[in-house]
Parts: sequence; C-alpha cells; structure tokens
Amino acid sequence: MLKLVISHQARADIDTIGSYTLKQHELDALNRYENLIRVALESLQHEPKRVGVKSTLKELSKLHLAFCKNEASVNGQIVQTPRHILFFRISVDDTLQIVRTLKDDMDIERHPLTKSLILIAAAVTKLDRETYHKELKLPNA
Repeated sequence: MLKLVISHQARADIDTIGSYTLKQHELDALNRYENLIRVALESLQHEPKRVGVKSTLKELSKLHLAFCKNEASVNGQIVQTPRHILFFRISVDDTLQIVRTLKDDMDIERHPLTKSLILIAAAVTKLDRETYHKELKLPNA
C-alpha cells in the first residue's frame, strides 16, 4: 500500500467541496461525498493504476471520482453524479501525492489555465514534501 500525502492546495480544494456541498445540499450528501473522496484515496493507495486512471502532465495522473462512486455507498446511497477529479503522482519512494482536487469543468483538456495551476501545485508539493510528512505524521523517506 502506498503512503499518502495530500498537498495544502488539495486539502483546501476538499474543504471547499465540503463547504459547497453542505451549503447546497444536506448533511447526508456531505457524508456521501466525503466518503467518496476517502474511498477514492484508499483505492489509489492500493491500486494506483486502477480503472479510470489516466496520465496527464509529466508524471501526473488523474482519476475522476465517478469511477469510484459504486464502491462508496453510505447506507445504500451513492453520489449520483460526482463532479471532481483527483490529480496525483506516485513518487519514487512509493508515496501517493495528491496535488489538486478540481471540479471536472476545470480539467486540463477543457480549461487551459488549469495546466498551469496543476504544474505549480505539483512543484510546490515536491518542494514541500517534508512538511507534509511532518503534518501527517508520516516517516520521512
């Protein structure tokens, strides 16, 4: 199983997703979406080349949450139409680094600015890796 590091930007993205979901829907919807993200992260930790993973920029890959929705039911209910993509990479020390979590209309193929946002976030994640390890209480490799 891969170690997991979530960048500050990806954490902020996930917090924003949660706030929006709670504001627009009910608590049950928030619980389903949070569970979907958790299941997607765990799935990538166990199987980083799972169905739905596509290469994007340089060493980065992406996974649309729609590929995990059937694995993430809460009380028999699923997120019907997930709208977010996890952008990630696997480092040489077998760490799954989540770079960003963006709405699918911000995908690289659809939105030219996203490419820059992803590359900047990836560079920051690489430079600040030691901080993330301390934050998550992971051993430095």
